Amino acid sequence: MKTCKKGLHQHEDWIKRCRECIKETRQSWRKKYEIKNYQELKEKRKKYRIKNRKRINEYKKKYYSKNIKKERKKRSLYYIKNANKIKERKLLLFYNIDLNIYNLMLKTQNYSCAICKNKAVLHKSKKYYMLCVDHNHNCCPYKKTCGKCIRGLLCDRCNRAIGSFKDSPSVLSAAAKYLKSYEKTQENITPLPKG
Repeated sequence: MKTCKKGLHQHEDWIKRCRECIKETRQSWRKKYEIKNYQELKEKRKKYRIKNRKRINEYKKKYYSKNIKKERKKRSLYYIKNANKIKERKLLLFYNIDLNIYNLMLKTQNYSCAICKNKAVLHKSKKYYMLCVDHNHNCCPYKKTCGKCIRGLLCDRCNRAIGSFKDSPSVLSAAAKYLKSYEKTQENITPLPKG
């Protein structure tokens, strides 16, 4: 046994050139080439993906169906590891705000819902709190917003409730009156005896 010229690997006497060193130099050459020609390679890959989109998608579907457990585990680990990154991407895409603004809004609301004042639940990744971003649907009627019409952060129940009442204060006040009138009638009713 002898060591290679670099003195990093051991190999048999009859081997003239160290395979590990050859592998490492090839990898370093490839890395240098990819760094040098990054844009050109990016364009080639993009053209290839566009040209062979159908074939690539079929391959992905077959691979996923064969390795479904492995892929689900991989995706869940990725989601937990990169929870902040994913949250920020969604905030920018749908609400045109970044994670810093979201966290600032959370702090000003004392980490609770703006309506029911229930504390925000920590996400399973333990990296951010789960509250929905509420916005004015008169300004931006769909899920994507301009970012200027954001009203605050709500828990899922309150957000759905406001959505069900179509963001109408008059309908919400009518619902509140209805609930109050029902409370008054409940006080006069005596409960039935058990048994």
